[in-house]
Amino acid sequence: DRLRYVIETPGREPTTTIAVHNRRYDRVGDGPWTVSPWPGTEPFRWPNYRFAEGVRDVLLLGTESIDGVDCYVVSFFDPRSGARYRMWIGTSDYLIRRYEMMAIGHYMVVSYHSFNDPSIQIDAPEAAGAP
Repeated sequence: DRLRYVIETPGREPTTTIAVHNRRYDRVGDGPWTVSPWPGTEPFRWPNYRFAEGVRDVLLLGTESIDGVDCYVVSFFDPRSGARYRMWIGTSDYLIRRYEMMAIGHYMVVSYHSFNDPSIQIDAPEAAGAP
């Protein structure tokens, strides 16, 4: 019922998003937090298998370890966005550990970790006037 992620883009301040229960908190750099409903108009679901709906050219490239977790390395093309992807998917839990998205003028690398780690505490930011 909660998550936290940071987007780091060269030349820009990082953006942080925290979602707790039914609220989402966003901020750029050290700026003020903005609050909005979570998950918005669509229910949040993890893992999200929306890529399976219409991709083409799916290939299993092999296996590789990410942070000590054996992963399948899969590539595919998403005709809706025109992007090509490579994903590292855990061989035992099927969780996405990393993905790369490549499109014209747009390249992203995303890493996921610490799934359900009991040592990590994610709370709503106090400065946002959390309920």
